[in-house]
Amino acid sequence: MHHNADAATLDPTAAQTRRDSRTLHLTVLSHWHPNLIGSWLELPRAGVELSRAEPNFAPHDVPLGDPYLSRRPVRITDAGPLGVCIDASGTSTPVQVDGVPVVDRSTVSPAQLADGVVIELADRVALLLHLRPPVTQDADDLGLLGQSAAMTEVRRRVRLVADLDVPVLIRGASGVGKELVAQAIHRLGRRAERPLVAVNMAAVPTALAGSTLFGHRKGAFSGATADHEGHFAAAHLSTLFLDEIGECPPEVQVLLLRALETGTIRAVGGREARAVDVRVIAATDADLETGVADGKFRGPLLHRLAGFVLPVAPLNTRREDLGILAARFAQIERAALGAVETPDPQRPVFPAGFIAALAQTDLPGNVRQLKNIVRQLVILQRDGQSTVEWQALIPSPVIAKPPTPAPEISQGGASAPVRYRSPEAVTEDELVAAMQANRYQAKAAAQALGISRTALYGLLAQTDRVRKATDLSVEDIQDAATRSADNPTAMAADLGVSRPALLRRMSALDLR
Repeated sequence: MHHNADAATLDPTAAQTRRDSRTLHLTVLSHWHPNLIGSWLELPRAGVELSRAEPNFAPHDVPLGDPYLSRRPVRITDAGPLGVCIDASGTSTPVQVDGVPVVDRSTVSPAQLADGVVIELADRVALLLHLRPPVTQDADDLGLLGQSAAMTEVRRRVRLVADLDVPVLIRGASGVGKELVAQAIHRLGRRAERPLVAVNMAAVPTALAGSTLFGHRKGAFSGATADHEGHFAAAHLSTLFLDEIGECPPEVQVLLLRALETGTIRAVGGREARAVDVRVIAATDADLETGVADGKFRGPLLHRLAGFVLPVAPLNTRREDLGILAARFAQIERAALGAVETPDPQRPVFPAGFIAALAQTDLPGNVRQLKNIVRQLVILQRDGQSTVEWQALIPSPVIAKPPTPAPEISQGGASAPVRYRSPEAVTEDELVAAMQANRYQAKAAAQALGISRTALYGLLAQTDRVRKATDLSVEDIQDAATRSADNPTAMAADLGVSRPALLRRMSALDLR
């Protein structure tokens, strides 16, 4: 092994680590016990031996403890300038790295570590191997789940600004949870005793903007049969959350700017201005600066709203939070269905492959999209079936990880570049031939077909010409073992499944 004299932890990108204080971590994305999801381990510089019995993961200081994992460990060690070596040669636990089975050893490059790679163990446990600053636990997550550095920073900024009356502009992609951040600021602020008032500015018609925001008097216009209190008046002495502020029409921007500058409002049809004491929090996924340059958004309004800017990172840049979020959503959905959560090693919270695939997939809808996917899985599990075809729930394409190249797991050969095509263009005969030619390895078959691995899973779910390892019975496996002299590779070829999938099925049937 190669070590730097000043290295505190195993880190093949030592110069970068010294600069930004990031070190290698393992974060549990999927586990049969929900309390272990989100647990983490900062890798020591000597590397780690990973098994059911060791090492202990923080914060509970317990090992993975999954009875289906071997006691013989998977070794993760420093490979010097090449990166990190994952050695599965001494264990019977099936191992995959970013969906590629590790038959013997696999080297993960420094560029891959910068993005993070997903390690699956026996389709039971999914772990993210990634670089990150030391984990700091908050005493209260403020309703903002996640232990990533990005979410820790969001909570820090919420605490810094919550008790001030300065306007806050929350920026982030659609679905990242900007309204939850606004609610957290309000709850910690001085106005928490009064309800937060939220309005979606994209849904405010220009013709009714004055009435919607500032109210109107009876008879002010046709249909105004009674006095109406607008959102600003309702938020007096409280917080007004202006969501989708970037979609606000120019005419409405003028009204907003005047109210924010003067602290007064005038109801439509009213004669006198009314002073209001409103703390404004706005949110957007739009590029407001470009909007200002193009004349679509008023610069003075942007400056008035951006008293304090609070960015929220997209989910695909904080994948260590994915398992925690998915587990919480599943808990909520199952409780809504009346299910009682009792941790059981025979019934994992999720198939490890499900979470691993999500962690390698672009989720443009972010946390909102993740919640919808988990809801669908929970509904599909209602009838108690032990296996659910979750692959069709995983969106395509596979995640893009800028600025580093897409990961390639080195096992002694060069990987051909992937040229993506539409899954609809793949015929069933092509699919079957690609699976056979690549020994039923999903990653290799997907590359040969020029589609993403998750797209391949969707195609496999639609055909009965490719056998699923989960459908194999004890008799099927025993017969294949007799024909193949107990050679797992030959058995897999005989049964028409991949070797790792066969080993997982054998483990699940207690045949190993």
